[in-house]
Amino acid sequence: GEDWDAWQAAMLETVVKSQRRGGDEKGSWDPPPAPDDRGGGRVWSTATMELCLEVYYRYDRFLLAR
Repeated sequence: GEDWDAWQAAMLETVVKSQRRGGDEKGSWDPPPAPDDRGGGRVWSTATMELCLEVYYRYDRFLLAR
């Protein structure tokens, strides 16, 4: 429905397009800026983005196609 469409659009914009495409960091995601430098870093950021992408494999494709 509408909620899925909004979520998927945000995913494509934020997650897929922001993945590193080259260099030593290829395939990872940059960590968000942390004003107090307590962010989780590249590993945390990449793990979080991977979990977001997992939804495409956790739910029945028929349900996703609606």
